[in-house]
Parts: sequence; structure tokens; C-alpha cells
Amino acid sequence: MATRVIEGNNCFGPAELGYAAMGVGGHWFAKWYPSAPPRRGYKIHVSVHAGDAEIAARCVLRKLRQRKIPHKVVRDLPRYMQLLGSEQRGKFITIYLPERTPPPDLVASIDADFVWLGVRPGPRPTAPAVGAALRAPEERVGETGFLFGRPYDEPDIGR
Repeated sequence: MATRVIEGNNCFGPAELGYAAMGVGGHWFAKWYPSAPPRRGYKIHVSVHAGDAEIAARCVLRKLRQRKIPHKVVRDLPRYMQLLGSEQRGKFITIYLPERTPPPDLVASIDADFVWLGVRPGPRPTAPAVGAALRAPEERVGETGFLFGRPYDEPDIGR
């Protein structure tokens, strides 16, 4: 009998589902890249309360894989707890989209999941530093307070 692989607090991005811990940030993130992530587009960060990370991962990551959307997720709950206390807080799942604005159907679909799951949002993601200056904070995406994003142009997004 085959064992069903499912995301859990001990591993949000298991290799059996096609995730790899590689490249820049590989210690922190498991990456699912069915194709090369766009170098320019829109980046959405999913921020969820640590106590709800497992159920959020099971729901959101499945949807992203079904749509073949490149993304990365913090590798496990202990790392996520560390991340919440750092300058990278609020970045549980990072979604890479080729559009310069978030697709309304994807945002609405993920937002709806958070409502019926009854999970709690995490902190607002911190703004990335550019040289000595900080960029503007990420904008809230959707209606629930779990999604934040910004357009991006990056030469390398952590392959």
C-alpha cells in the first residue's frame, strides 16, 4: 500500500511532491519550480499564524501545484518560527507570477480558503532593503489580510 505524502509541520515542501531545497535560501525554503520562475512579475507572500501553518500549507500549496505556479515555502515549522522573529517575517509562502498585478481569480480562490478554514493571519511582511534605503511596504492583496505583494524585477530569485 502506497503512503500518501502530505505537507506537515515537519516538512511543508516534501521532495515526494517535487520540492527541492536548493540555491539561494535553500536552508530556509523548499522550492517548487515546474518551470523557471519569471524574473519579472508580481510576488505574493502568504503570511499565516504559526499555529495554522500546516493547514494553510496543505490548502494553498496544492492549489499552486495544480495551477503549475512557481513558488517556495519555508521548509518546516521550526524554521518558520525563526523566520517570524527575523527581518523576513510574514513570508511563509512566496508565489512568483509573470503578471505585474496579482491575478484576481487566484487571489479570490486563496482568500476563500482562509475564510472557510478559520485560520489566523500572520504579520505583514517586511519591506526588502535596497542599498541603505527600504522599499515601500508590500501592499495588501485580497480581502483577508493573509496576502501581500509587490511587483518585482530580480536577476536571480533563488534558483
